[in-house]
This record gives sequence, C-alpha cells and structure tokens, in this order.
Amino acid sequence: APKESAKIKVPKAPKRTTVPDAVQRKLAAEKQKGPQPSRLAQELHNYQAERKRHLMDVYVQITCLDSGKTRGVKALLDSGCSTCCIDTDYARAEKLDIQELPQPIVARNADNTKNISGRITHYVDLRMRIGPHAETRTFLLTCLGKARIFIGLDWLMEHNPESGVT
Repeated sequence: APKESAKIKVPKAPKRTTVPDAVQRKLAAEKQKGPQPSRLAQELHNYQAERKRHLMDVYVQITCLDSGKTRGVKALLDSGCSTCCIDTDYARAEKLDIQELPQPIVARNADNTKNISGRITHYVDLRMRIGPHAETRTFLLTCLGKARIFIGLDWLMEHNPESGVT
C-alpha cells in the first residue's frame, strides 16, 4: 500500500503591513498620547543648542561708582540680549547703587516669553573692565537665573562692529 504523505501545516502568512499604514498607526497613537517626553527633550536640546550659539562666558571686573568697591564676576556675552543687564538679586546682595528708571521696560526672554520679573524698573551704573578695556555702563536689573551679568548686543556692536554678530 502506498504511504500516505504526511500533511505539513503551513502557518498562514501574517497580513503584510505597508510602511504608510504603519506610519499612520504610529502617528495616530502618538496623537492620542500627546507629546512624547523624548520629543520634548529633543526640542529642548535643540533650543538650548541654538541659544548657546549666542553665548560666551567672559570674566569682568565691576566697580560701584559711589563706593568704589570692585569685584570680579563671570558675565555672559549674549548677542540674543539687546542690552547689558545685571541680576536683581545679585545687585541687591552686593548693595549696588540702584536707581529707578523713568519708564518701565517689559522684560522678555530669549524665547519671547515675558521674564518672571515682569517689567524692568531699575538700573545701576557701573564701571566695567574687560581685559584692558574699561568703561562706565548702565545695567538694567532683571532676573537672569543663574547668570549675574549679561553683556548684550549693544555693547558687542559698539566694540566689534565688523564681527557681524547679530
């Protein structure tokens, strides 16, 4: 008698998914979940990297005009900041000669949001020395976070206009 051939069960092939279908399902799932932490982290990283392109640390000496007291401080050269600023808490802690502005100024951060300190209402005039160069500058008081002094675009353009810093 002839041998019966053994039946081999072949599993059914899974339904093929095209790339566009898979992408559409993933996008729909992400839309339901909301923004993903990894995406937000990447956006934050990109923002910070772009921001760092506009920054450079520099050591400066500042002298209070009324007391003559001099102190060294690390400042940030920041082409994203329109003018020279000093942190409000730092200026008060150092007992600098703080003056009131005739008109308040709205303070905005690099991302164009309003600064937590709200309006800038005070300033201080200081003698600032960077290397051999010294001059008297007006510094606006605002919240600078961890920084103490921002040296802004106005100073950069005045002292190095050929650099093309913007």
